[in-house]
Amino acid sequence: MSNPSSASIFAQQFLSAGPSLLVCLVACLLVGLEWRRGGRASKWAMLGFGLTALLVVGQVVWTLVSLTLSQTGGSTDSMRTLMPVLGLGLGTLHALAYGFLLMAVLAGRAPRPPGT
Repeated sequence: MSNPSSASIFAQQFLSAGPSLLVCLVACLLVGLEWRRGGRASKWAMLGFGLTALLVVGQVVWTLVSLTLSQTGGSTDSMRTLMPVLGLGLGTLHALAYGFLLMAVLAGRAPRPPGT
């Protein structure tokens, strides 16, 4: 059984992350073009989609880093300690991105009158 090359793994990771990254980048472009009309919602949407794009790229980079560390004899103990910490940090950042997007949806909405 042969080990896949780093380039092959990068290509696989990028292809799987590509659609999410494309959506985030297009969303950032559209939010930027409609910045003035969007008001406060634009700020929150840009934060949410921008952070998500960074997390997608970071996930691909982390995969390559962890592959390189494991292939070059990196310490298993340090990897075992780092993985849960990184997982918690990334999970928290993903939750924050969803919070930003929720704020974009709710920002600037006028309250509904009672009984409607």
